Amino acid sequence: MTPVKIGIIVLHYGKVELTDRCITSLLNVNEPPFEILVVDNKSPESFQNSIYDKDKSIHKIYSESNLGFSGGNNLGIKFFLQQEGFTHILFLNNDTIVDKKFLDVLYRASLEFEIGIFAPVLFNPETSQPNEFGGELDSFKMYFYELTKPPAENSKVTFLCGGCLFYSIKTFFKLGFWDEQFFMYSEDMDYSIRANKLEIPLVVCPKAIVYHKKGGSSGGLAPFAIYYIHRNRVLLAKKHHSKIKIILFLLYYTWIILLKMLKWFFQKRELSKWFWFGYIDGLQKKRRKKEFLPPIYTD
Repeated sequence: MTPVKIGIIVLHYGKVELTDRCITSLLNVNEPPFEILVVDNKSPESFQNSIYDKDKSIHKIYSESNLGFSGGNNLGIKFFLQQEGFTHILFLNNDTIVDKKFLDVLYRASLEFEIGIFAPVLFNPETSQPNEFGGELDSFKMYFYELTKPPAENSKVTFLCGGCLFYSIKTFFKLGFWDEQFFMYSEDMDYSIRANKLEIPLVVCPKAIVYHKKGGSSGGLAPFAIYYIHRNRVLLAKKHHSKIKIILFLLYYTWIILLKMLKWFFQKRELSKWFWFGYIDGLQKKRRKKEFLPPIYTD
């Protein structure tokens, strides 16, 4: 039997203390064997002078540009594919804190399937309440509905959040890289749709615990988030729908955008326009750059 060796990809963009905190929690995990790769995604706060520079189990690579969530994770996958002996990959947001048993739980769950994608339950670190634990896709609306509560045992779903995902190298070769056209947001929905089409099980594992504050790494509701979420829903539809379904989707989604713009015009006017910009750029398959500041990173 091939020895287990897990490559953990932590995408760094933003405050170094967030990534330090994440890695400190990972170093309390005893098994299975793993190594950590920090991908510095052209961060304004470089991870280069980290306190972990001398730890041989922690690798670092530096991107020449901000590749977004998808591109940064793809860079990490390519790194581990070039090394010998890695059997599994874990993607982990840098604004997370992990329970010391979470990795073993995910690995043991994976033994029940020849291929599959596995995720923990994500808890709010301030309230200790679960806030992300998979859901069910509405593939026409390109939207997902979260489960109302975490399942009691390992359960199949049709959507998993990209904040923490685990799978084997064998699963990767069937599923492939993240789609970099999304840059940030909805890339996990695309991954879930692709997995469903390939009949790759998506499994949420309630005994695997990770703490993650929603919006902690992207600043929550901001022009950046609004723009990419709505741009990428249009891109998802154009990628996965037939021509007839795209027309029906756009008839539905145009009204959604107009209603959201109207709502936010009266609540927070400066946000309203970004719904429209995202929608239009999704139709045109383009991405704006100069208009955006990096997301605000918070503790």
